[in-house]
Amino acid sequence: MPYTPGLSSELVKFSWEQISPTPPSNAKTRPLCAACDELDALDLLASYAPGNPVGSNGNVSVRASMDGAMIVTATQLPNKRRLQPNDFVVLDRYTFAPDDENVSRAYYSGSKLPSSESILHWYFYRKHSHINAIVHVHENTELLYSSASLAAWEGLGVIETARYGDAGTVDLPQSVEEVIENLGQYVILKDHWPEWDKAHTGTVVFGESLDEAVNRAVEVHEGLRSAARTFDAP
Repeated sequence: MPYTPGLSSELVKFSWEQISPTPPSNAKTRPLCAACDELDALDLLASYAPGNPVGSNGNVSVRASMDGAMIVTATQLPNKRRLQPNDFVVLDRYTFAPDDENVSRAYYSGSKLPSSESILHWYFYRKHSHINAIVHVHENTELLYSSASLAAWEGLGVIETARYGDAGTVDLPQSVEEVIENLGQYVILKDHWPEWDKAHTGTVVFGESLDEAVNRAVEVHEGLRSAARTFDAP
C-alpha cells in the first residue's frame, strides 16, 4: 500500500493493486484542480472536523479512456484546495469477486489510493459512453432539505435515490441508476454522509464535460440558496 499520512484503511472498502507509482500529469490534472477549488469555495467539498479520520467530502473525476479508465481525486485528502498532480490517481479498472459483487479490487496508478467512492464514477463511465466527467459534492444538509429547497427540487431537476447505497461498493451506483433518467438531473444520495459530518449530504452530477458537471452542481447550489432567500424574505 502506498504511504498516505493519516490514511484509515478501514474507510477504503475495496482492495487494490498499484500498476505504477506515477501520478497523472500536471496538464491532465490542472482542470480538475480548478474544479475542486471552485467547488470547495462554495463549501461543497468541505473538510471533516479536526480529528480522526482526516479527510474531506466528495470527489471529482474525468474520463481517461473509452473503456472506463479515469482520473479521480485520491482518498482522504485533508482538503481539496490547491491540489497537486499527486493528489489524483489514474483508475484503470475494477474487478469484482464472483460470489460477492460488493467486494471489488481497484487497479490504479499514482502515489495515493483512489477515492473510496471511485467505484461510482467507474460504474457510470463503463456503462455510458457519453459521460465524460462526474462531480460528487456534499451539499449543506440543512439547506438541501429545507422547506424552500424541497419546493424547488422539481424546478431545479433534483431527485433523490430511493434507498441508501453503501459507499465504496457497487450498491451505491446501482441505487443511482434506479432513479436517474437523464444527465441533467442532480441526484441526492439518500442518507449519504460520514458519521463525522452529517452537516453535509452527498449528491452527484454527470456531464459530457467537466465544465458541464461543475456548472450544474453550482447551478443547483445557487438555486437552493436563492429559494431559501426568497422563502425567508418578509
